Amino acid sequence: MTVKIILCFLLVGATTIIGFKYSEKYRYAETVFNRLNAFNMRFKAEVALLCVTVRDAVTALSCEIPNVLQGADCIFFGGDFSCNDRKLCDEDRTLISDYINSLGISDGENQRKLLETYGELFSSRLIEIRRKSREFSILGLKLGFSAGLIAVVILI
Repeated sequence: MTVKIILCFLLVGATTIIGFKYSEKYRYAETVFNRLNAFNMRFKAEVALLCVTVRDAVTALSCEIPNVLQGADCIFFGGDFSCNDRKLCDEDRTLISDYINSLGISDGENQRKLLETYGELFSSRLIEIRRKSREFSILGLKLGFSAGLIAVVILI
């Protein structure tokens, strides 16, 4: 009897963890976009406030890009950047790839405008991702817990 109770608790715990892990992709996307937004603001400050050339700013900050996208499946191929991370949706992968590929290809004024545009895109995307993260994180836990309870009731 005690073995059955322990197995029931383990089953409920396992399904709850599975539900939690299911919603992990939203927390991951939130982390990536937080880092991208911070990087974008730093890059914009380098270009606008310090009055360095765009090329110098790109050179100075290009070594930070792997840290910004830490854990993301991204590749540089022949000077082009491609984000292939399956934890992110297609729209996010395209946005990140376009952003990284646009760094340093225009003059200071146009680069600043482009960085402001991407900053707004990142902020709006981050708000949407945070909303989804809260929503699906709770939903994943509830569904996992409920599935575990249903399985326990069926087994008993």
